[in-house]
Amino acid sequence: MAEQELKIGSRNYRVDELIRRLYLILITRLFLGLLFFGFVAISYNAKDGFPPDYPVRALYIFSILLLTFTAVGGLTFKLFSEKTLPVYAACQVGFDIVAVFVFVCLSGGVHSPFVLFFVPVILLSSLVLGLKGSFCTALVATLAYGIMSLLQTYPGLLALLGFNLSVPEADATRAFSSFITNGVTLIIAAVTSGLLVEKWRGAEGLVGVYVRKLTLLRKLHQHIIEHIPSGIILAGLDGRILYANKAAERILFRKAEHIRGQSMVELFPELNEFVEWARKGHADELSRRELTYKDPERGDLILGCTISTVFEERGTPKLLMVFQDITAVKQAEKEIRAMEELKLVATAASEIAHNVKNPLGAISGAAQMLRQELASGGDAELCERLTSIIVRESERLDDAIRTLLFVSRSTLKSPEVTELDVEKELRRILTSFRGKEPSYEIHLHGSETLYVRIDRSNLEVIIWTLLENAVEAMPEGGNIFVSLDASTDGRWVEIHVRDEGPGVSVDTLENLFRPFYTTKSTGTGLGLCIARQHARRAGGDLEYIPEEKGAHFCVRLPRFVKAFGEKEGGPVTDKLEKPSRETEVKMLS
Repeated sequence: MAEQELKIGSRNYRVDELIRRLYLILITRLFLGLLFFGFVAISYNAKDGFPPDYPVRALYIFSILLLTFTAVGGLTFKLFSEKTLPVYAACQVGFDIVAVFVFVCLSGGVHSPFVLFFVPVILLSSLVLGLKGSFCTALVATLAYGIMSLLQTYPGLLALLGFNLSVPEADATRAFSSFITNGVTLIIAAVTSGLLVEKWRGAEGLVGVYVRKLTLLRKLHQHIIEHIPSGIILAGLDGRILYANKAAERILFRKAEHIRGQSMVELFPELNEFVEWARKGHADELSRRELTYKDPERGDLILGCTISTVFEERGTPKLLMVFQDITAVKQAEKEIRAMEELKLVATAASEIAHNVKNPLGAISGAAQMLRQELASGGDAELCERLTSIIVRESERLDDAIRTLLFVSRSTLKSPEVTELDVEKELRRILTSFRGKEPSYEIHLHGSETLYVRIDRSNLEVIIWTLLENAVEAMPEGGNIFVSLDASTDGRWVEIHVRDEGPGVSVDTLENLFRPFYTTKSTGTGLGLCIARQHARRAGGDLEYIPEEKGAHFCVRLPRFVKAFGEKEGGPVTDKLEKPSRETEVKMLS
């Protein structure tokens, strides 16, 4: 029934809304009837009988009419169907007009001070009948008042109509003036109240629409939160968990009622530092990291999570943690890296086997000839030449074996991952780096404190390889620019290495990171390949960025937030022209 509507005048009323307003009319009428009846009772007890003056007697009759009409309205309410409720509403307004009209007539007619009692009737009619209904109510009340004024001005009309009633006479001029004044007042009250009710109903309708939309939106948000695949945990600043969605139950293998009330530190000990910062009011930044969740049945799970501070409607801060189980992804990444490392070792073994075959053939041939010469007491000069061949080819074999050992150690060694301040590590590496010529200068840009998790020796190999390539690209000297910055989304630490050399040709670019590929007369062709391998093992990458002049390499590593909520250093300098952010490390021979 709450959704059905009835058309009254130019407006549509919901049935439940109209019923509430009709109840309001009945309750108001009952209250006034009891109030006036009580006043009459007090007056009766005070004077021991009804006073002869009309106002009290009229008030008594008025209260009886109000109570009678209320009883009739209450008893007949159930007899009206939903479609006939407008008729019931019009009847109730008619009852009120009759009651007030009788009261005004009995209290002096034109001389009565209670003419304005029609105004509340008009106001109540505007609630159930709208603007048109209130206007019609005002016209009926004005017409009734006009008839009463006419009869008081010309009392002989009552005798002509067959009524033998005694009414106080009224002056025609005063009666006409009172009729015009009160009639205009009632019509103005009708129009004003009707317009106000229409505006109020319009605003109420908009509020109802917005409330329904907000309710639907709230339900939609709740449905989304409960059915997204990511786990969501909401906690107070003390780390006490207040809410956990279904995905959190599934990932953590616990019921929501067992999660609520626990401390985040109990579930994730690695968040202890974050919760401490939150208690001090510093955890106002978005933090991304990986956590280890120890499940007694499934073992250690790796969770990728994002933690941020959110605020309730009253401004109370809360901790919001969104997480996913990335154990399978991490395991797949580990297997892929292992396959890539084995592939690199296999490629190295194949290449080295090819390089070993020729030296072995040369050594074997030279050894046989040397044995023959020694047996026959041959030429000493020839023996010396054969011995040199054996030594030279042995050195080639030694280089091949060293290369294989270097590849195996670089790829198969388990990294010792630690948290590193990238800027400090860059300063240390650049200071220890020595060029082959004294004319090289390295410019370090960036003073922001950024952390990564990587093997220190692997980071050193990456930077050292890029610096050596830059030096070899500028045999006559030049500048090398190293810049440190965070990515736009804040998730990555980027180390850029640029030089002023000729850059990388298009033909070379395709094979730049291929193992054993080199355009130099010396070298193994493994430097960039292994450097990229180290970056990828740390969850990042090494890439070449083409530019018009010079070579530009970018090392991208996952950013690690060492101290949650802690305000880190100022912005990084990403333009080489700003010397205020520059630290120079001169490479001396």
